[in-house]
Amino acid sequence: MSEETPTIGQKLQEARNAKGLTIDDVQQSTKIQRRYLIAIEDGKFDELPGDFYVRAFIKQYAQAVDLNGDELLKDYNDQLPQAAATHVMPADEAPATREKTPQVRESNGTLERLRSILPIALVTLLVVVILGAIWVFAVRNGNKSSNNSQISSSAVKVSSSKDTESSSSSSSSSSSSSSSSSSSSSSSSSSSSSSDKSKKNSKAKLVSVSTTGGNSTYRLENAPATNKITIAADNAASWMQVTPAGSSALYVGTMQSGKSQTVTLPNGATSVAVSFGNRTATKIQINGKDVDISKGTGNTGVLTIQLQAATSKAK
Repeated sequence: MSEETPTIGQKLQEARNAKGLTIDDVQQSTKIQRRYLIAIEDGKFDELPGDFYVRAFIKQYAQAVDLNGDELLKDYNDQLPQAAATHVMPADEAPATREKTPQVRESNGTLERLRSILPIALVTLLVVVILGAIWVFAVRNGNKSSNNSQISSSAVKVSSSKDTESSSSSSSSSSSSSSSSSSSSSSSSSSSSSSDKSKKNSKAKLVSVSTTGGNSTYRLENAPATNKITIAADNAASWMQVTPAGSSALYVGTMQSGKSQTVTLPNGATSVAVSFGNRTATKIQINGKDVDISKGTGNTGVLTIQLQAATSKAK
């Protein structure tokens, strides 16, 4: 009696077991929800978001267990549903690893930012109040000194008009020199600050590290403290997900053609992974710099950008 040919789900499961991986391990590496991975192994493709994502998820699963995704899809082509040219995934079925909605997460993020800013705002207000009190005290003392000076000068005989004119001219010249010096110092400081900012911005450099299959890795050298990822879809819809290292996904869903989304990464993030389901329609930028994802193979993949913070050099 001949053995039955294993299904594509069984073949993926056997490869996963051979590598000693669990479903949760595969979910972590592919960012695909656990229930979709189980449905693939059981051959229940109707439980996935749509026919287009059956092939995309199977290929990502295959790459996670060191199988050739393209050959696997070709061998089992007759067992898989035929995907349409584009597919829009319902928002409630997007393969997100987070539980909170973007609105709730954004609200929580706003509260956290307000909590972090509040102590600084209170300290700043206290400093302003102290400086204001010092200024008022100085003005009052100045007025008293001025009044005493006027009373004293009324009893003193003016020596001569020439001496007065000479003193006035000298004072005006001194004031003009002081004003010119202050203006020059301010201009120099402003120019120096602008030059320093320009040099700092020019230090950031995006370097290609490696490309394996559908996955590419870049390194952003001298990355600033705040980094922004911009994702966009061009000519067709594309499923996308942005996940910083050690954090939950900041964005997940299907991006419609012509739409874009900018995501600010948490301070201290060391890397960010951008998963996509339609390479030819996906555009990605980091701090306004275009990231080339055309080097990878296939139509799905993951872009990883390592953030290497700028370090100050001793002078």
